[in-house]
Amino acid sequence: MISLLFSAYGCRKEGSDVNTYRDETIQFAGGDVETTKAFLEKDGIKKTGTQVKVYDFLTGFNGVINGNTVTPSDRVKYVDEVIEYNESSTNKWPFTLVDHQYRWTKSGTHRFFGWLHKDRPFGENTNGMTTESFFGSPSLNESTLVMTTPTYSWTMNKPQYDFLYSKQSVVRNASAGDYSDVVLPMKHLFTAVSLTLENLSTATDIEITGLSTLYDGRGDLFLHKGYAQIDFSANGELTPTYTLTGDELSPFFNAENMSNKTVQPKEKWDLLTGVMLTDNTGAATGNTQTFFMTWPLTQDQISPGPSGEDIFGDKYYYEYEKILALTYVANGRVETVRVPFPQKPWKAGTKMHMNIEFTDKAISIVAETLPWDYNEHEMSFNGESLVVPDGGKLTIVSDTPIADNAKVYLTTEKPEITCKLQISSLKGATLIINKIGADPSYFTLDPTTLTITGNMMSFKVKASSLPTGGVERTCQLSFSVQLPDGREIDGDSEIMGNDHIYTFSRQ
Repeated sequence: MISLLFSAYGCRKEGSDVNTYRDETIQFAGGDVETTKAFLEKDGIKKTGTQVKVYDFLTGFNGVINGNTVTPSDRVKYVDEVIEYNESSTNKWPFTLVDHQYRWTKSGTHRFFGWLHKDRPFGENTNGMTTESFFGSPSLNESTLVMTTPTYSWTMNKPQYDFLYSKQSVVRNASAGDYSDVVLPMKHLFTAVSLTLENLSTATDIEITGLSTLYDGRGDLFLHKGYAQIDFSANGELTPTYTLTGDELSPFFNAENMSNKTVQPKEKWDLLTGVMLTDNTGAATGNTQTFFMTWPLTQDQISPGPSGEDIFGDKYYYEYEKILALTYVANGRVETVRVPFPQKPWKAGTKMHMNIEFTDKAISIVAETLPWDYNEHEMSFNGESLVVPDGGKLTIVSDTPIADNAKVYLTTEKPEITCKLQISSLKGATLIINKIGADPSYFTLDPTTLTITGNMMSFKVKASSLPTGGVERTCQLSFSVQLPDGREIDGDSEIMGNDHIYTFSRQ
């Protein structure tokens, strides 16, 4: 999904020593693959004016480079340039000084990597924007090849600009004659979120008066401030390391744009921008939800799980859990509800859309994970992606009946349990099953036990590393459906309704 192929010529002429340099110049191969932009806009990055910072570090060379004596144990920074894309040049990313060029060496190993320097003008961003001017200058440790981004705190302010980096460092062994063109696919460092509110009640008008996050007993401590590190010395696809904190002075979620607005039944609004998406007849207004960038969050970071259950089996959440606090006026009464975030990770390079559904009885959040660049179209979740027949929700196979919303114990005598699920149709979609809750690592979903007979799916949940010395470990299952266009939709409402949430427990 996130790929960028670019081409380049070198920026300075290397020496003429025939023992050191080859005649061939370093070429960065171009292609037809587009990547999404750093801006939150549907447009490719291969546009005139877009710039990428490119590095090449040379190791294993023995001789003289640019007048400096180098030994095989030395690491030499061979290329450190900004290249700019030019649409009039066929599959080329010419350096800004195109009358010079870098040449391949005859020995040693080259390691190429880089990140976006400037995204060309687009839409409201009439002047384009550089990574350095938005975030500050990333620092590269030339000894370890670890890049560190500046610390940044996300807000809903515009413009919104992502950090794009090469998803891997490309190695070329000059000693072995590997002078093929260099391809640097690019990847997003951040994710994006949107938050909408839909009034599904029959006859209740609601007015939103406040929106915030609560965590650890304090308000507006959402993990949207931090920095990332990327180790370009590693081979294969690179995985950033994120260090995140909250920022009380700059809260991410707020409902300022919803002030003095009433949401009638059938209406749907963008909570963060105050724009109506669907009117009180259920008709679309032509507006779309707005996404705002933030740091990726793991499942545990975004939704640690409920504090417990009351005597009726209903889950409750203390203020020190991570929840979304929504204050509203309905029927003349001021109400505040605390809604847990969906137990889905916010993945880099994707968009997380959450819709708060207000009904006559409750408020809940339905989430979907979207590709960074996707084609928006109307869809029916049941009709297009997943059909579960009545009574076809998840069931547990057991010698004795297991009540709905029950805790299923796994012990040394019974270390595994069989789950069954009847699905009428996925219609080209993929069913995804995740372990969620407090202790998912203590349980496994064994793929070797998966069987599908007709419409009936069967698989086993197993407890690992028994016994635990009396320490209880628990987890639950969460279901989602990935559509052919890459969108991932919450499937818990179809498979794990409020009366079908089983908790797996080991002691």
